[in-house]
Amino acid sequence: RHRGRRPVAAVRRRHSVEEPRLPAVGGTSAREVLLKVNEYLHSNIPPGIFITLFLMLYDSRSNKISAVSAGHNPLLLKRADSGKMERINPAGMPLGLPETPDRSFADVLGQAEFTLNPGDIFMLYTDGVTEINDESGRQFGIERLEQIISDISEKDYQLAFRDAIEIVKTALSEFAQKKDFTDDITFIIARRAAVSGEIGVNGELAASLADAN
Repeated sequence: RHRGRRPVAAVRRRHSVEEPRLPAVGGTSAREVLLKVNEYLHSNIPPGIFITLFLMLYDSRSNKISAVSAGHNPLLLKRADSGKMERINPAGMPLGLPETPDRSFADVLGQAEFTLNPGDIFMLYTDGVTEINDESGRQFGIERLEQIISDISEKDYQLAFRDAIEIVKTALSEFAQKKDFTDDITFIIARRAAVSGEIGVNGELAASLADAN
């Protein structure tokens, strides 16, 4: 079983263009990796195009995560021990935006670091999830998404995680009163196993990716 740092990322492209082909990059932190990605894209992305991205490096030996955001939505983290919901939202600007002598990508790029404890659950998502409108024009919003994550975390571990994607998709469809969406609706739900025998192996990170389009 591979152990070590594992990347977890949620990416969104704005405008319809061919995806840039990135060379393999490495680094000891999420910030270091994203700086290398930005350096490459700065010379290879078409003018007028920008990309939002949330990148995490997960060290499975220590269960520590370093995270950076290129203007993306905050990561939602529900703590198992305290029940507290946290928004992880390090500072950063989208990839591809013009830089100035007073405001470079590196200058504004922050990094968040935290430990994923047993039973903790988190979600990464595109803004198509929170910006879904109902018939009256109200957006689904981040608060409703936080409530769903809280509900999932409080259910039976095995059942809730296996059905987590369908729970979110059903909530979105019922709110919007439709099943087909025009915006990008992609999300990742991950949880550190609480005890041996649950999804993942004795503290391993289990994750599910959904594209609802």
